[in-house]
Amino acid sequence: MEELETAVQRFQFGYQEINKRLRQYVDILLTNRPIIYLHPKLSPEVDLTRLTRIFQWKNQAKYIDENTTFELLRNTLNLDANYDVNIGHWIDALPPAILPQSDIERNLLGVTTKGRDKVFNKLKKTIDNIESLIETDQRFLGYGLGIEALQAQGVSFREFQSLQPQGSLSGEVVYLCPAGVG
Repeated sequence: MEELETAVQRFQFGYQEINKRLRQYVDILLTNRPIIYLHPKLSPEVDLTRLTRIFQWKNQAKYIDENTTFELLRNTLNLDANYDVNIGHWIDALPPAILPQSDIERNLLGVTTKGRDKVFNKLKKTIDNIESLIETDQRFLGYGLGIEALQAQGVSFREFQSLQPQGSLSGEVVYLCPAGVG
């Protein structure tokens, strides 16, 4: 219907809503003590580099490096009087979005070794899920930028669909250059 301006407005509104909900969900998955993701049982699959990319997206700050991420995580470390980490307490506080408490094997002494292994395996998958959510967010952002570029260049959607590659290039790539470029 060639209502590009309406499409841009609706897309921007939708993207803002999706982005807000993705960020809320990522916060839930990171938990209030995301340093658990640096536990040795998650190595080498989950590392500081992966967490740094997540925190860069979460805080919309590319300046966050691995040292900054580590310091952010260190602040969430909850040590008891003997500077010991109580993994059982963290497991008990895991949100159902990661793993329902009923799925964690326990005995009279607390979480069993098998139960802990299940939690750590689930945390590895959770990082993969977070990265997938971020990738989805970035795709939506890219789609939005594409729509805005079409609008700025005055190209209708119908014209965009009819564009063909120039020359005898073997690839099927079409791109728009701003006026005066190229």
